[in-house]
Amino acid sequence: MQELVDRPMILAVKGHLQKPRVEVACKLAKHLKYPLIDQDEITSVLQTSEHFDEISFDIVLKIASMQLTELKLAVIISTPLSQDTHFDKLKHLEKSAGAILVIIQCLPKDGSSDYDIGGVSKLTVDTTKQFDVEDFVLKELDKVKKRIYRHLHALTFSNKPNIETRLQCKRCREVISGPSYQCILGCDEYIFDKACAELQVDLEQVRKNCPDYLTRREPEYLFPRELRQNCNICEYNGREFSDSCHDCLFQTNLKDAMIATLICMSAAFCWHEPFLTTMTSIL
Repeated sequence: MQELVDRPMILAVKGHLQKPRVEVACKLAKHLKYPLIDQDEITSVLQTSEHFDEISFDIVLKIASMQLTELKLAVIISTPLSQDTHFDKLKHLEKSAGAILVIIQCLPKDGSSDYDIGGVSKLTVDTTKQFDVEDFVLKELDKVKKRIYRHLHALTFSNKPNIETRLQCKRCREVISGPSYQCILGCDEYIFDKACAELQVDLEQVRKNCPDYLTRREPEYLFPRELRQNCNICEYNGREFSDSCHDCLFQTNLKDAMIATLICMSAAFCWHEPFLTTMTSIL
């Protein structure tokens, strides 16, 4: 039986050389029992078409979308990912399907990535060595899953105004025209104008007023039912508010202004420091 996950993963196995790329993709598909979609198989049928690369990739995305949205299955896509527009389409699929995109590059040890993939997890497989799928899943892929599912929306700062897209601050609801903060993994729900993100608060007072259920080793979230706020992912999957979902907790805190800082809970501890890694005051 194929695995059903809360947020299905898109594993895009990338590489210009078909043989090692397909080998890695096939081993991952067999081990994880995920559907495998190979762009090369579709491309070979469309060789007579002038735009066969673009057409074949669009077909791949259509097939993947059905698996992700209707069956809630993770998918593995074997693709050269030869164009920047293809990466953009993968990002769009990730967002529309509520999935998690991971790029797996198949490169020799001394090879280098041919483009920046900011905001997306990237893993590399050394094609000069025998690919050990169990070791790769245990040491690399599982770590990505844990890191993403524990994602607490740490913010990264951008000093350049975004001219191409009209991003809206999630606090003041105004269009951002200057420096801003955004979730480091590119979540559209967590974008703030610099002024809103850096509102002054008395951090010492915040520490004193921090609810004790947030500082316990095993936190208990006792939000009143009328104040609980579902995150987009739980709502999409028909689930109610969950105190084990970091996104639900963050949305609840953000909506009802219960706490004055973004809270990063690492190893079940609560931190309240300005700009600890990329954390910042928002409320």
